[in-house]
Amino acid sequence: MLIGWVAAGKVSRLRVSRESVRTAQYLCWRRLRTGQIRPTPCLQVRRRCRYLGTSADRRPKLLGQAEGEGNMSSNIPMSEYTYIDPASMRPGRKEMFPSLFSSPAEVRLTVVVPAYNEEARLPAMMDEALAFLEKWGEEDNSFTYEIIVANDGSRDKTALVALEYTKRFSAQKVRVLSLAQNAGKGVAVKKGIMAARGAVILFCDADGATRFADLSILYRQLELIARDQQADSLENAHACVIGSRYHLKSSAERSLVREFVSRVFNLYVQYVGGVRGVRDTQCGFKLFTRRSAQLIFPCMHLDRWAFDVEALYIAQAHCVAISEVPVQWMEIPGSKLSVVKASLNMARDMALMRWNYLTGVWSAGVPDLAHVGTQSNKFP
Repeated sequence: MLIGWVAAGKVSRLRVSRESVRTAQYLCWRRLRTGQIRPTPCLQVRRRCRYLGTSADRRPKLLGQAEGEGNMSSNIPMSEYTYIDPASMRPGRKEMFPSLFSSPAEVRLTVVVPAYNEEARLPAMMDEALAFLEKWGEEDNSFTYEIIVANDGSRDKTALVALEYTKRFSAQKVRVLSLAQNAGKGVAVKKGIMAARGAVILFCDADGATRFADLSILYRQLELIARDQQADSLENAHACVIGSRYHLKSSAERSLVREFVSRVFNLYVQYVGGVRGVRDTQCGFKLFTRRSAQLIFPCMHLDRWAFDVEALYIAQAHCVAISEVPVQWMEIPGSKLSVVKASLNMARDMALMRWNYLTGVWSAGVPDLAHVGTQSNKFP
């Protein structure tokens, strides 16, 4: 009702969140295009934005538009709620993303790729992933997938690069979810997963540091856990499998600085972050069942690099089985991450996270003890 009041211009001095205003703006835009309302209410929403902190002059960035650039591909603003389907009868028309809580799953696998200013490194990762998934589909006719590129407010042409894959492979296989501004990797991953259609959901980094073919190892381990839990389907198992760079079988090539910081950080995660028994929390290659994702990601609070730790903390609170498997990983040039600065920020966020959960400020939700899985951190 509040959104309706804002859209109708009936709220004059009421503080609402920016997300509510953006939602109202989108609803006005959609109703305006379908002829359900006149232009006046939409203009009233723009006037309200000046008071609510989102100035009308700060209009949403256009798809693929960097600072100082004009429209490069479309006259439709980016959105985290909709995606573009180039094959639509109406060019440029946007379709609504589904919800993670829609059931049953429509495809077997969803791959979420958070990306921020990754126009240079994203194509190599997408080519590798799509080649692997297409081959899997040829070998198994029942296999279906989708890739959601979660564009985290990039200032370069990341969104346009991702949209080219949508044009090549269709919006049923590749979709672009775009945040209006940079909100952090944790937010991008969460938004992408909340729009997933898959029975199992993988999130992986856009730099392609982890060999994508190792997904088959994670998938097999997930099937073993589901069988051990006697789940009625893989989708409903309480399990997640994460890639690890620490096992002796794992082939990880990275600098000595990263190696040292990672080892110290891992000890901090166990004793301060409260995530025990997991050797590598930061590898950007994690596979969740749909049911586990429904339990974990709606409860998350951290926006940036420490979100992996919170996801595993919530998973353990819900008795979700966590298993690590070795993966091949190598450091890819072009990273914008300062290892020392990021580690300090993550240490601060984890201390804040643990304090908030211990004091009850944050809640991980009520554990679903009806399907308690085996807490397994063994390698296959």
